[in-house]
Amino acid sequence: MDMYSHLAKVCGLSLATGLLAAALAGCVSIESSNDGQSPSSSPTTAPAKNTPPIEGTVTPSAKNPDGKATGSGTVPKETAGDSFSQAFGIIEAKAIEKKCTGKMTLDSDGEMVKLIGNCQQVEITGTGNMIVGGRIKDLSISGNGNIVAVNNIEDVSASGVGNSVAWRNDNASAHDSGQSNRLGPDALSGVDLGY
Repeated sequence: MDMYSHLAKVCGLSLATGLLAAALAGCVSIESSNDGQSPSSSPTTAPAKNTPPIEGTVTPSAKNPDGKATGSGTVPKETAGDSFSQAFGIIEAKAIEKKCTGKMTLDSDGEMVKLIGNCQQVEITGTGNMIVGGRIKDLSISGNGNIVAVNNIEDVSASGVGNSVAWRNDNASAHDSGQSNRLGPDALSGVDLGY
């Protein structure tokens, strides 16, 4: 083999290797885009920097005594839809019955009471009570955080703080001289009864 043919072989091999390396160096990955532009016309963008985290809330599920998740946690019931009927039923199921007298005062705290009979005058001075009844002529509340559902009521007067009083009839009159009281047929909508 003469020197020229050996030199041509080596140079040819080197030239072929160099051309292959140059051709591969220009290779790029082509990804489809949803905006209808061709890959060669769309600019390459770097990932966004300083992207804020996605915020939200996660409520953990309740666990069995063996430590395994049950799939749903215990959530306090809030009244929705027909809030009056729902609240009335929940309170009535756990309430202690008390017979109405001519004038009665409920001065206890944290009780669930079902008033029996046609009540003339009821005064609530206690705190955190849940009360249901069929009929009350005159209701006054000076206590705080009470929840009351009465089918028929004539007059409601609230001077306490954070009371919710609801009724079914259309002709009731309400007077609020306190703070953050909710009085009216839909007053129990969204109220957390905790049961």
